[in-house]
Amino acid sequence: MAQDDTGKKLKKTVEKIEETLSEVATILSVINIDIGPETNIYLVCLINTLIKGIGLLLMGVISDVVSRQWFLVGGKLFGVIGGIIAATAMLTKASDLASSLTWLDAHRRFIFFN
Repeated sequence: MAQDDTGKKLKKTVEKIEETLSEVATILSVINIDIGPETNIYLVCLINTLIKGIGLLLMGVISDVVSRQWFLVGGKLFGVIGGIIAATAMLTKASDLASSLTWLDAHRRFIFFN
């Protein structure tokens, strides 16, 4: 019974993350105009795919090595730093960095569904 609840929670979390990504993808052209015309603006969404593939793997391994309490604190720190960088970004490269840090924070939450 608990296994089904965990699966539903995980599915709901993944759906929320994908909704957030689709919202960013639709406004990416506006962000590109605001920050400055950049040909590599697509990297902001591409980073999500890369972090999804590699991030989940790394999060599982690293959380086993480091205690989960400190892993939670460190992961949240990635999210806070990524949010600050995203709010003050003036270049597309800074947006790429902010995107990768905030997605690492998002994937940190997945380890607690196991």
